[in-house]
This record gives sequence, C-alpha cells and structure tokens, in this order.
Amino acid sequence: MTDSTRINLMTKLGITLKHSISSKNDANNNNSEVVGELQSSISTELEDEFTLKLLSLEKSNAPRLKYLRKLSYLKIWVPSSQRPPKHQTAIIFDWDDTLLCTTYINRILNCEHVDFREQKKGNININDEFDISTIVELPKAVLEKLELIQKYGKKLLESSLELGHVFIITNAIEGWVEYSANKYLPKLVPTLSKVIIISARSKYEVEFPGGYYQWKFNAFLEVQKKLNSAIITNLISIGDSVIEMEAVHILGKEFSESLVKTIKMRESPTPDEIAKQLALISSKFEDIYLNARNLKIVLEKKVVKDY
Repeated sequence: MTDSTRINLMTKLGITLKHSISSKNDANNNNSEVVGELQSSISTELEDEFTLKLLSLEKSNAPRLKYLRKLSYLKIWVPSSQRPPKHQTAIIFDWDDTLLCTTYINRILNCEHVDFREQKKGNININDEFDISTIVELPKAVLEKLELIQKYGKKLLESSLELGHVFIITNAIEGWVEYSANKYLPKLVPTLSKVIIISARSKYEVEFPGGYYQWKFNAFLEVQKKLNSAIITNLISIGDSVIEMEAVHILGKEFSESLVKTIKMRESPTPDEIAKQLALISSKFEDIYLNARNLKIVLEKKVVKDY
C-alpha cells in the first residue's frame, strides 16, 4: 500500500496521523515480539500461575495478512462504537469447564444424576426443581472461588461484548447454561442475557446421535448466518476442548477474509484454575483481539523449578 493510498484510507475512516504506521519495520515485527506482547507479566490479585503459550503463528509475509496487519496498526479494529461497518468480530465461548467448573462441581457433589446437562432429554427451565445443592453443599472455599470466577468471567464477557458479537456454544442441553449460571454464577446472569446461547446438543442430537463433534461443528456454522460473510471477520474461540478449536477453523472458511484465533484452556479445571485462567485471558484479551494474525494459544501452568 503506497503512502498516498494509506493516507486516503485514513482520511475516509477518520483516522489521525498519530495512528499511522511509524515505519515498515513496525509492519513486519517478528514472531518473538508477538509472543512477548502476549506473554508479558501481569499483576492481579491472583497468583500468576498460568502463562499464554503461542503454539503457532501464520507467517506475516502473505499479502492478505500484511493487509490485515496494517488495518490493525491503523486502529481500524477498535471498539464497536467506533469501528467501521466493514469489519466484524465474533467471540465464541464454551461453557462447561470454560466459564463454569462443571466437572469439578460434579465430582464434589458426587451424585449420579448431577450431570443432567447431558443425561436429561429436552429443555431445562431455570425454575425446574433440580436443587442438587440440597444434597451436598459446596465447600466454603469453592464458593469463594466461584466469586472470583464470576468477577473475571463477567469482565471477559463484558469486554467481548464491547468488541463484537458474543456467543456461547455448548454441547449441553438447551437451558443448562442459564440454569447453572443461576445456581452457581448468579452475578453473570445479567451479562449472559446479552449473549447468544446455542445448544448444539438440542439442535443436532437427533440428526447425529452421539456425534459430539458434529453437534458443535454445525452449531459453529450457525454463527456465520448471523454475520456478513463478505467482510473481514475476526474469529476468536475460547474453550477447554479441541472441538472448539477445530470448529472455529471450519467456520473461518465460510468468510471471504478471516482471522482465526483460538485460546485453549486447561481441561477439567479446579475453580481456582478457571479463575486464574479467566483473569489472564482478560488481561491480554485486547492484545489478542487487535493482533492481525491467526493465533493458536494454549494456557499452561507455569513450571516451578527446584533449585
């Protein structure tokens, strides 16, 4: 892109010169710099126990990515209130073991029917009499961690809503997200009312019996129907399973131009681990959102070396 073309683009979009690219070197930062940006230390009230590991990064010398990266440096990808209409972002969350420590709670409650998110057929109403907390009360320490999960989960969801379209796609039955949020994460309920929640199981179990992958793949494709496939699309998937990571790449192929960014969280996490992961993702989320590259990120526990 020539200087004159760039200036014309900036003028049309109302971008001031202070947002311009300072040099060609800025547009060609190497992978180590990106890793440094995403892995720099953070300060939170939680122990800094997790780190963001960048597993792979698409080369920036592809013409399409060069162009998208320039858009990022020009601040074309900005909060929705200021963003030009020719660009869009979709942020897709899993629910169980991503925003709620479902596996851990099931283990604590130790009840056969507790995992009814998978076993019960049909839909769940939040008023259903499934008050499993009367069987076994959650320990006080767990309840305290659920408070932190709500704090950082709400922060991440609210940030996501400011940046684009937000979805929760789950393989649990319809109504489980709302029901479990009311029971364990009530402070998230107002925010969840702004999010599009899709039950992959309820929509596709009849067509694909036992096909967990097919359920979620098809549910992810529903996102495309709610967006404009002809414009540049920033896709971010956050979950604990490889299913979400694969599904968002399938979704990316439905758009003429897309960036696909995956954030893989720890499987079967404790409440403490979910809270720490959400805190870390929240602290780095804007950097991930603005980065004009395909990203594959995995959250790993830091290894403490014994000396």
